[in-house]
Amino acid sequence: MRLLLADPRIDVSRVSSLGTTPMHIAARLGQKPNILKALLEDGRADVNARNPRGETPLFIAVTLRTRACVELLLAVEGIDLSTANNNGVTLMAAARAISPAVDQAIVTMLKQSIDKKNESIKAAEAQLAEEDLEKQKVDNPEPQARDLQLPGGMSWHPPHFTPKVSHFTNLIMLYYGVNNDGNYYG
Repeated sequence: MRLLLADPRIDVSRVSSLGTTPMHIAARLGQKPNILKALLEDGRADVNARNPRGETPLFIAVTLRTRACVELLLAVEGIDLSTANNNGVTLMAAARAISPAVDQAIVTMLKQSIDKKNESIKAAEAQLAEEDLEKQKVDNPEPQARDLQLPGGMSWHPPHFTPKVSHFTNLIMLYYGVNNDGNYYG
Protein backbone atom coordinates (compact mmCIF):
# COMPACT_ATOMS: atom_id res chain seq x y z
CA MET A 1 0.00 0.00 0.00
CA ARG A 2 2.76 2.43 0.96
CA LEU A 3 4.55 1.73 -2.36
CA LEU A 4 1.42 2.70 -4.26
CA LEU A 5 1.00 5.86 -2.21
CA ALA A 6 4.63 6.81 -2.85
CA ASP A 7 3.85 7.15 -6.57
CA PRO A 8 2.85 10.79 -7.22
CA ARG A 9 0.73 9.70 -10.19
CA ILE A 10 -1.69 7.90 -7.88
CA ASP A 11 -4.71 10.13 -7.18
CA VAL A 12 -5.97 9.12 -3.75
CA SER A 13 -8.97 11.45 -4.02
CA ARG A 14 -10.14 10.11 -7.38
CA VAL A 15 -13.85 9.36 -7.50
CA SER A 16 -14.80 5.98 -9.00
CA SER A 17 -17.66 5.43 -11.44
CA LEU A 18 -19.76 4.50 -8.39
CA GLY A 19 -18.99 7.85 -6.76
CA THR A 20 -16.70 6.54 -4.04
CA THR A 21 -13.11 7.42 -3.16
CA PRO A 22 -10.36 5.15 -1.81
CA MET A 23 -11.11 6.65 1.61
CA HIS A 24 -14.74 5.39 1.40
CA ILE A 25 -13.53 1.92 0.44
CA ALA A 26 -10.94 1.87 3.23
CA ALA A 27 -13.64 2.86 5.75
CA ARG A 28 -15.73 -0.11 4.55
CA LEU A 29 -12.79 -2.45 5.14
CA GLY A 30 -12.93 -2.00 8.87
CA GLN A 31 -11.19 -5.29 9.55
CA LYS A 32 -8.11 -3.82 7.80
CA PRO A 33 -7.70 -0.36 9.36
CA ASN A 34 -4.06 -0.23 8.21
CA ILE A 35 -5.28 0.72 4.71
CA LEU A 36 -7.23 3.67 6.10
CA LYS A 37 -4.28 4.57 8.32
CA ALA A 38 -1.92 4.61 5.30
CA LEU A 39 -4.31 6.89 3.37
CA LEU A 40 -4.60 9.23 6.35
CA GLU A 41 -0.83 9.35 6.86
CA ASP A 42 -0.37 10.14 3.16
CA GLY A 43 -2.50 13.24 3.71
CA ARG A 44 -3.71 13.73 0.14
CA ALA A 45 -7.12 12.08 0.48
CA ASP A 46 -10.19 14.12 1.35
CA VAL A 47 -11.51 12.78 4.67
CA ASN A 48 -14.80 14.66 4.20
CA ALA A 49 -15.50 13.44 0.63
CA ARG A 50 -19.12 12.40 0.05
CA ASN A 51 -20.36 9.46 -1.97
CA PRO A 52 -23.61 9.66 -4.02
CA ARG A 53 -25.64 8.95 -0.84
CA GLY A 54 -23.94 11.87 0.92
CA GLU A 55 -21.93 9.62 3.21
CA THR A 56 -18.41 10.51 4.34
CA PRO A 57 -15.83 7.85 5.25
CA LEU A 58 -16.57 8.54 8.94
CA PHE A 59 -20.30 8.06 8.33
CA ILE A 60 -19.58 4.69 6.69
CA ALA A 61 -17.26 3.60 9.52
CA VAL A 62 -19.92 4.56 12.09
CA THR A 63 -22.76 2.72 10.33
CA LEU A 64 -20.60 -0.39 9.83
CA ARG A 65 -19.46 -0.24 13.49
CA THR A 66 -15.76 -0.37 12.61
CA ARG A 67 -14.35 1.06 15.84
CA ALA A 68 -10.74 1.13 14.67
CA CYS A 69 -11.67 3.18 11.60
CA VAL A 70 -13.89 5.49 13.64
CA GLU A 71 -11.00 6.12 16.06
CA LEU A 72 -8.57 6.84 13.21
CA LEU A 73 -10.96 9.24 11.48
CA LEU A 74 -11.94 11.07 14.67
CA ALA A 75 -8.25 11.81 15.27
CA VAL A 76 -7.97 13.69 11.95
CA GLU A 77 -7.79 17.48 12.17
CA GLY A 78 -10.65 19.01 10.18
CA ILE A 79 -12.93 15.97 10.19
CA ASP A 80 -16.54 17.10 9.74
CA LEU A 81 -18.56 15.95 12.75
CA SER A 82 -21.72 17.81 11.77
CA THR A 83 -22.25 15.95 8.51
CA ALA A 84 -25.50 14.29 7.49
CA ASN A 85 -26.25 11.99 4.57
CA ASN A 86 -28.71 12.81 1.77
CA ASN A 87 -31.60 11.57 3.94
CA GLY A 88 -30.66 14.01 6.70
CA VAL A 89 -29.30 11.33 9.04
CA THR A 90 -26.48 12.77 11.17
CA LEU A 91 -23.45 10.88 12.46
CA MET A 92 -24.85 10.77 15.98
CA ALA A 93 -28.25 9.55 14.75
CA ALA A 94 -26.55 6.85 12.68
CA ALA A 95 -24.45 5.79 15.67
CA ARG A 96 -27.51 5.63 17.93
CA ALA A 97 -29.48 3.68 15.31
CA ILE A 98 -26.96 0.88 15.65
CA SER A 99 -28.11 -1.45 18.38
CA PRO A 100 -27.11 0.66 21.42
CA ALA A 101 -26.32 -2.40 23.50
CA VAL A 102 -23.97 -3.72 20.82
CA ASP A 103 -21.81 -0.67 20.28
CA GLN A 104 -22.22 2.17 22.76
CA ALA A 105 -18.47 2.79 22.40
CA ILE A 106 -18.91 4.43 18.99
CA VAL A 107 -21.60 6.77 20.34
CA THR A 108 -19.30 7.66 23.24
CA MET A 109 -16.34 8.31 20.92
CA LEU A 110 -18.46 10.57 18.70
CA LYS A 111 -19.87 12.48 21.66
CA GLN A 112 -16.41 13.04 23.13
CA SER A 113 -15.06 14.25 19.79
CA ILE A 114 -17.99 16.62 19.30
CA ASP A 115 -17.60 17.96 22.85
CA LYS A 116 -13.85 18.42 22.34
CA LYS A 117 -14.43 20.25 19.05
CA ASN A 118 -17.05 22.50 20.67
CA GLU A 119 -14.60 23.35 23.48
CA SER A 120 -11.95 24.20 20.89
CA ILE A 121 -14.41 26.41 19.03
CA LYS A 122 -15.41 28.21 22.24
CA ALA A 123 -11.75 28.76 23.16
CA ALA A 124 -11.00 30.08 19.67
CA GLU A 125 -14.03 32.41 19.80
CA ALA A 126 -12.92 33.73 23.20
CA GLN A 127 -9.41 34.34 21.85
CA LEU A 128 -10.82 36.17 18.80
CA ALA A 129 -13.08 38.30 21.00
CA GLU A 130 -10.10 39.24 23.17
CA GLU A 131 -8.02 40.12 20.09
CA ASP A 132 -10.90 42.20 18.68
CA LEU A 133 -11.17 44.09 21.97
CA GLU A 134 -7.43 44.82 21.93
CA LYS A 135 -7.67 45.95 18.30
CA GLN A 136 -10.56 48.27 19.15
CA LYS A 137 -8.51 49.80 21.94
CA VAL A 138 -5.69 50.49 19.49
CA ASP A 139 -7.97 51.73 16.70
CA ASN A 140 -10.24 53.79 18.97
CA PRO A 141 -8.31 54.93 22.02
CA GLU A 142 -10.29 56.46 24.85
CA PRO A 143 -10.46 60.23 24.54
CA GLN A 144 -7.89 62.08 26.60
CA ALA A 145 -8.91 64.88 28.92
CA ARG A 146 -8.04 68.21 27.36
CA ASP A 147 -8.12 71.80 28.50
CA LEU A 148 -11.18 73.74 27.45
CA GLN A 149 -10.11 76.91 25.68
CA LEU A 150 -12.31 79.89 26.43
CA PRO A 151 -12.45 83.29 24.76
CA GLY A 152 -9.97 85.86 26.05
CA GLY A 153 -7.13 83.34 26.55
CA MET A 154 -8.72 81.65 29.57
CA SER A 155 -8.75 77.88 29.90
CA TRP A 156 -10.43 75.39 32.17
CA HIS A 157 -8.98 72.00 32.98
CA PRO A 158 -11.19 68.88 33.24
CA PRO A 159 -11.01 68.79 37.07
CA HIS A 160 -13.06 71.99 37.09
CA PHE A 161 -16.01 69.98 35.80
CA THR A 162 -17.41 68.32 38.89
CA PRO A 163 -19.49 65.14 38.77
CA LYS A 164 -22.32 67.00 40.53
CA VAL A 165 -23.16 68.81 37.31
CA SER A 166 -23.78 67.18 33.94
CA HIS A 167 -21.58 67.90 30.96
CA PHE A 168 -24.48 69.67 29.24
CA THR A 169 -25.06 71.88 32.28
CA ASN A 170 -21.35 72.73 32.34
CA LEU A 171 -21.52 73.82 28.71
CA ILE A 172 -24.53 76.06 29.41
CA MET A 173 -22.77 77.55 32.43
CA LEU A 174 -19.65 78.19 30.36
CA TYR A 175 -21.70 79.84 27.65
CA TYR A 176 -23.22 82.27 30.15
CA GLY A 177 -19.93 82.82 32.00
CA VAL A 178 -20.66 80.94 35.22
CA ASN A 179 -18.12 78.53 36.73
CA ASN A 180 -18.88 75.36 38.76
CA ASP A 181 -18.92 77.35 41.99
CA GLY A 182 -21.77 79.45 40.63
CA ASN A 183 -19.58 82.54 40.35
CA TYR A 184 -19.93 84.76 37.32
CA TYR A 185 -16.58 85.32 35.64
CA GLY A 186 -17.64 87.37 32.64
